[in-house]
Amino acid sequence: MFLQTIQVLALASVILITIGQNVVNQKLHPYGSFSNIFSEEIEDAMTCNKFTCKMPDQNFAGNTCGYFVSANNTVYSQPCEDESLLCFSPNVSQNYTCVINDPFPIALPGDKCSKASDCYLLYSKSCTGGICIGLDLKDSCTSTFQCDPDSSCRKINGAWQCAALIEAGKTGCLNEYDCEYSAGCSIVSLNDTSKNTCIKYGSLTPGTKITNYTCNTNSNVCSSGLCGEDNNGNFVCTDEIISSGQTPLSCPEAYSSTGCISKEDIYLGHGLNGSCLCAYNPNGDTYCSLQKGDAPYVALRNEYSKWQSSSAIKNCNTNWRYPALANSKLQCAADYYDSKDYSAFLYRLLYVSYYVNIYGSEECVLKTLYPFYLQAKDNFNNGGNGNNTDSSISIALTAFIAVLAI
Repeated sequence: MFLQTIQVLALASVILITIGQNVVNQKLHPYGSFSNIFSEEIEDAMTCNKFTCKMPDQNFAGNTCGYFVSANNTVYSQPCEDESLLCFSPNVSQNYTCVINDPFPIALPGDKCSKASDCYLLYSKSCTGGICIGLDLKDSCTSTFQCDPDSSCRKINGAWQCAALIEAGKTGCLNEYDCEYSAGCSIVSLNDTSKNTCIKYGSLTPGTKITNYTCNTNSNVCSSGLCGEDNNGNFVCTDEIISSGQTPLSCPEAYSSTGCISKEDIYLGHGLNGSCLCAYNPNGDTYCSLQKGDAPYVALRNEYSKWQSSSAIKNCNTNWRYPALANSKLQCAADYYDSKDYSAFLYRLLYVSYYVNIYGSEECVLKTLYPFYLQAKDNFNNGGNGNNTDSSISIALTAFIAVLAI
């Protein structure tokens, strides 16, 4: 039980994928875990495949939804006839096939369920009254994933037990999941939690000094959501980190992340590196990943803030302050969040996740590889009138595990 953040990462490695960024002399704590199912990060001297529609004279065998032609590095695509299937390839230079979406149950205590197998039984005791049931306050625990909503697993008087989340301004946290849903943990000591304080997300202004522990795990306490080590060795909250030009910014060096650097931050004294990503369009273009201060990210950050400050989140396990995108929905948020707010949350998350990948993509490619994005976009444009658990927003767990290169 060194840091329960480790437990969060362990579950995340199974059920979702995060958008990574290479950085200069700092580590970033992303706003939640943005799924990035088909994102392809480029290594030096590699090229990107081109993606376009199936040609009229092409015949796809079996469940093929993407036919790769090595001669021109092009994937010719057509949507799966059965919308419940996912177009999948274990390698971007192979054919894509329609596969069964067989999601693994990852519902935590507080999530809605219809039967016991809907719940992740390693952490939930049962499905009772339509809800996955976890451990009560003061019950012995080994993981925060086991605890009912509005509580976390902490060492109290020498024993690990589920305890109520800590209010902002009070001490006793070991990580942000110990704090109320809208607060993170300012970590001074890993051994003496009485020195650590819960503080509201976004409450620290640029230039504020924080500990390296806080920067590495709780940078959302900064108003920009980012922090880093300055040229004097101090860890500070950054200003808004933005791209060096209009987005999407073409990779300055072809097929290399070198040069995908943000504008210099006045508090760090340097910029931050991004990644060079492939656009799934007919040209196989390459663009730099978004920086966390770019407009789409800021809009998403606002959605996270609304969710974390909502009354609905109190029905959810504390880990779902950053809800996992799996099983066709944002875990727990889909169960309780207002449909209009939910549609905005989901759309902006997917838009940021796939910002480069979908740039310049043809409609047939989007319908083949990103039907869940198109559905989320339609729901958002219709004012959130869609179903929070629309089956067409279908994401297979196998894709989370096998498709992605981080």
